[in-house]
Amino acid sequence: MKTTLKITKALADPTRFHIYEYVSQVPKGSLVQEVSQKFKIHPNVARLHLTKLEQAKLLTSLKYQSPNGGRPSRLYKLAEKPIHLSFPTRNYELLASIAVEALDSLGEVGHEALFAYAYDFGINYVTLYYPQSIESSRPLSIDKKKILFVEAAGSLGFTAAFDEQHEQLVFSVQNSLFKEISFSNDDLPKEFHVSLLQGIVDAIFFDRSLTAVEPIPECTHTYAYTLSSIN
Repeated sequence: MKTTLKITKALADPTRFHIYEYVSQVPKGSLVQEVSQKFKIHPNVARLHLTKLEQAKLLTSLKYQSPNGGRPSRLYKLAEKPIHLSFPTRNYELLASIAVEALDSLGEVGHEALFAYAYDFGINYVTLYYPQSIESSRPLSIDKKKILFVEAAGSLGFTAAFDEQHEQLVFSVQNSLFKEISFSNDDLPKEFHVSLLQGIVDAIFFDRSLTAVEPIPECTHTYAYTLSSIN
């Protein structure tokens, strides 16, 4: 209960809540000065908010030395360990772990079933919650499709951002949703992500190829994906 009170108290302040949202969307972390400038508040006030969030274990920090020299400062990042609140108590993470382990024990057949259901979920999620992507009498522009994708992925907990490169669309996804669940193969969580995101992509962009590349350097659990054949 003490942990619950700390968390709710830390996020009760609107400014602090928005600071948490901001830091959570910056994979490389945020400095006090950056938060101060972003929210137009005094550095000491920004430091206080960040400290409160760290005390509630919502953020973590490490010592940061600027390449330009000077005194070291603190770099704040999203905490690695997730926090779950449920009233009354429920443990869906345990259920997910048991289900995944059961499928994982079946080997390739279980993996294929897991990826197939993830793909179908991605398509059905967009169809159910974002029907404008398929029911519009006028096709959506690429820009609107990108906005829709970022919104749909964001509502599932991903933080997605597009970066156009050459004739392809490259987007990065931050925040691995399943990294606490044990898999027999380290590549399975990434393949699961790809299947889920491919379902969302197919529902919005219609049968475009999605390729996952290596994690973005210095950005833990952040992957880049290439979306090919966009006209």
